[in-house]
Amino acid sequence: MIAALNTRGVLTEICQPGNFKSMQTTLRFDEELMRRIKAEAAQSGMTLTRYIEVALRERLRRRRPAGREGLRKVKLPVSRARGGLAAGIRDLKDIYAFRRDLPQHTTAKRWLERKLSADEPLELLVLSELAFLRITTNRRAFAQPSRFEEALSFLDALRSCPIVSELHPGPEHRSIFVRVARDYHLTGNDLSDAFVVAAAIEAGAILASADRGFARFRGLRWIDPLRGE
Repeated sequence: MIAALNTRGVLTEICQPGNFKSMQTTLRFDEELMRRIKAEAAQSGMTLTRYIEVALRERLRRRRPAGREGLRKVKLPVSRARGGLAAGIRDLKDIYAFRRDLPQHTTAKRWLERKLSADEPLELLVLSELAFLRITTNRRAFAQPSRFEEALSFLDALRSCPIVSELHPGPEHRSIFVRVARDYHLTGNDLSDAFVVAAAIEAGAILASADRGFARFRGLRWIDPLRGE
């Protein structure tokens, strides 16, 4: 499907060549709304068409799925490991929920279980899943690291929830990533932040992270689960 959006706020959608039938859909936008869309798209580093596509997809994701009344309450497994956390580790939202030896455990676990028991879709970035496994099983991070099977069971419990899906970077991700890295002069480990920020911006998603460093990124919608929404 090819989509084109002109400067007057008319979105035209045409089937790609080779289809048996051609189809064209035209959407007209209020001028003030169009100005806002263009400003938001520019701030997010997206084309107008991509920005509208992302916004529509997010709206559809937020619709209550049919037959989802009476959602079950989710209870996540936790690690039995003890010993506390080493210094220098930043974004720990899921790790707080997993490691009961951390002081933020109760708050983080309650927040995550409440979200998993609700209707609003949650998306997991594969890079974040890998970071979770890498940190929780790392002897440099914890005096007593979690077992790999424990950590994997936690992720499996997340992924088994019907509202949870994987977030995969799309065609605009690289350009947003490069822009964020350049604008904020990011290097080294901070490039992982740029990768996550770009994925969230491209998807039109709200990033939930206990790392308050994400507050600096323009165009990123971000919440800290430990401080409330």
